[in-house]
Amino acid sequence: MVLISVEHTREWFESNKTAVRTLKAEDKCQNCGNEGEHLHHIVPLVVGGTNNLSNLAVLCAECHGKVHGNKRLLSKELQRKGIESALKKGVKFGRRAAELPENFKEEYDRWKAGEQTAVQTMENLQMKKITFAQSPRK
Repeated sequence: MVLISVEHTREWFESNKTAVRTLKAEDKCQNCGNEGEHLHHIVPLVVGGTNNLSNLAVLCAECHGKVHGNKRLLSKELQRKGIESALKKGVKFGRRAAELPENFKEEYDRWKAGEQTAVQTMENLQMKKITFAQSPRK
């Protein structure tokens, strides 16, 4: 039977990760030099590795995923970085805005003046309820 001290368990590591990260005093990925965001156990805890600083490496999200050969491990972070990059390039996400009919303003004004109901206005504009509700009121 092998006894493992408390400080060499996953639970201890997770609860003390910030302190360990501070002690490690590294902010660059030790593999590629990019911003290091993850602490990686060189020898995994499950095979007898420890939480000693000598067994920990600071890695970026991409390198940590490569080490584990598992893209799913860090997919949310990689997705977040991809979205940030796309936004910087001006990529628009989501559905495109519905084009308003030419007579939208006239029909809208008639509805606001009480000359017709909202349902009549939507029918005249051939718009669905949600599109009408979310349309700009200019």
